[in-house]
Amino acid sequence: MYIMGIDVTAADATAEFSVGSLGAIIDNQDDRLPKVFVYVQAAAGIGQGQAVLVDYDNTAIPTPTGALANAAGRRLAVAPSDIGSGEFGWVQVYGKAAVNVIASTAVGVAVSTGATAGSLDDLTAGANLRPVTGVLIGAVDGTVGTAFLNWPTAGAAFS
Repeated sequence: MYIMGIDVTAADATAEFSVGSLGAIIDNQDDRLPKVFVYVQAAAGIGQGQAVLVDYDNTAIPTPTGALANAAGRRLAVAPSDIGSGEFGWVQVYGKAAVNVIASTAVGVAVSTGATAGSLDDLTAGANLRPVTGVLIGAVDGTVGTAFLNWPTAGAAFS
């Protein structure tokens, strides 16, 4: 069951919903396509547009640039607004979203976590980077990409 009419720009000091709840909105500007969100608690500060990893307990962190044990299979989402460390908020897992990317990211190619925390990049092999499934970058303007999210997940680290 989805919670409808959520405010995805709000960050809450105390939980307003059960962590892990699913929320949805219909965006009239995007041809009435639904956008689906998960309510999480930020384990570190998260900035608007950052790609985040969501753990099994629905805590979220910006995609890291350093080693992170057991990241394979974690959900990946995009933050529609800032969420302070320890605060609660919504992160997007389905629908059209604006996501931080590395400036040279190409359109329509496979992506991975990037060398900048919270950013995605062309599929790039690196010791601490992870391939990402379920994200299609449709346009890039500087360091912001327009993407379609389809319940993305992070893969195993490149060797």
